[in-house]
Amino acid sequence: MKKNILSIILITVVVSLKAQPTLTSASNAVGVGDNFNAFVTSIYVSPGNSGANQVWDYSTLSLGTAAQYTYVAPSTLPNGNLFPNSNYGTYTGLTLSGSNIYVFGNASANETNNVGLYTASNNSVLTYSNLQKTAQYPFTYNDSYIDAYDATTVSPGVTLYRP
Repeated sequence: MKKNILSIILITVVVSLKAQPTLTSASNAVGVGDNFNAFVTSIYVSPGNSGANQVWDYSTLSLGTAAQYTYVAPSTLPNGNLFPNSNYGTYTGLTLSGSNIYVFGNASANETNNVGLYTASNNSVLTYSNLQKTAQYPFTYNDSYIDAYDATTVSPGVTLYRP
């Protein structure tokens, strides 16, 4: 009996130690060869209450269009050479005004950043002069970060600045 209780206590302690996992680049950053699906829906869903010990039930949500993100070497995508600081590129198969959108990024041990994007149909290029951080590592519950970024978009005949 004492052995069973001790086993249960040890299992409980081990499980509780993993209750708030830490995200690291080794297990969470994207890279060449990765792919995943994201679904887009036009229905607004309230996220519910914030904070610890919340349960959000999205089981009745209808999934919309699936976008498969495929991560490849930047050199294999159109105009990948315009983003020399990127170590991956991705495309979704979704289109903007009938054109494929190619996103270029850089993943490191400390963070993942957007470097720029290219839209094929109108030959538009968005380049971040101060990269847009999309993830910071390590990251755990209650962590936060603030990121300031700047970008310039060049579309034939138009230059836009994104502060």
